[in-house]
Amino acid sequence: MDSVLRKIHLASGLGLLVFMLMYFTSGFVIYNNSLFPNKPAERDTRSVELNIPDGLDDSGTAHWLASELDLSGKLDPPRPLDDGRTRIAWSVPGRTNIVYLAADKQSAEIVIGRTGLKGHAVDYHFVHGYGDGWLWNLWVLMLDLSSAGIIVFAISGIGIWASARERDKGSWAMLAGGTVLTVGMVLYYMIL
Repeated sequence: MDSVLRKIHLASGLGLLVFMLMYFTSGFVIYNNSLFPNKPAERDTRSVELNIPDGLDDSGTAHWLASELDLSGKLDPPRPLDDGRTRIAWSVPGRTNIVYLAADKQSAEIVIGRTGLKGHAVDYHFVHGYGDGWLWNLWVLMLDLSSAGIIVFAISGIGIWASARERDKGSWAMLAGGTVLTVGMVLYYMIL
């Protein structure tokens, strides 16, 4: 049983290493303003005339607009604005496509925003929710698997500690070190 736990612990640790390096690298970009200054997003704006088919609800209109205007990304729920327009947005890391659809649905203003390296890093940190194509879903699945891997890593580590604590007094130091590091990081990010 001990060797199985060690293999599980090693496999989950190596799998997590890839994501921890990715999160370290993107986190370094996010928090290091001297090397990676925060640049405003580049915005391209254009107006278009539309001929939207009758009978489409907001979701159908959003899908029609995405197809007709070649817009991609994860669709946010369409949102009515106070001036009668409807805001429909699609986002992918590094780019946001926003359509401000006129109340009469005959025209729209399209705003495409592109961020730099720091914007990409921030977007990758906040990717969540399935439903925007296979690549997006694959990324979210990998994030979910890494979250599950953290739990497996912790449980298998406790299992290894429980079987080794009698014969290896240094195991208490490993358990204490891992616990202090985990609690310290959680508190650090809660306060930050």
